Amino acid sequence: MYSKLFGYPVQEEEVLFGHLYFMPNGIILDSDGMVGRPIPEWLPVSLKLGTTDIDEAKDNVQELGFKLSYGIDRGPKVSWFLFKDQDGNTLMMCQDH
Repeated sequence: MYSKLFGYPVQEEEVLFGHLYFMPNGIILDSDGMVGRPIPEWLPVSLKLGTTDIDEAKDNVQELGFKLSYGIDRGPKVSWFLFKDQDGNTLMMCQDH
């Protein structure tokens, strides 16, 4: 799911110990200790991403299978929305104006 969001192909050789995934842009995803744990109803934003087109970004994350948890809020300086991955992690997408 994250590989598609960031536009990188999944490469199994980049997964270490079954839970560390090293992405080409330097991001490391780590699921250690979280498999099988209950997902809290609310979690703080764990990652903030930027875009130049908030509407296109919203459509894209939904097409990739992420769930929208807060629709687009269009402020005078920034527009943003919140979405969740399949593990319940909350992410934020922002467009500066």
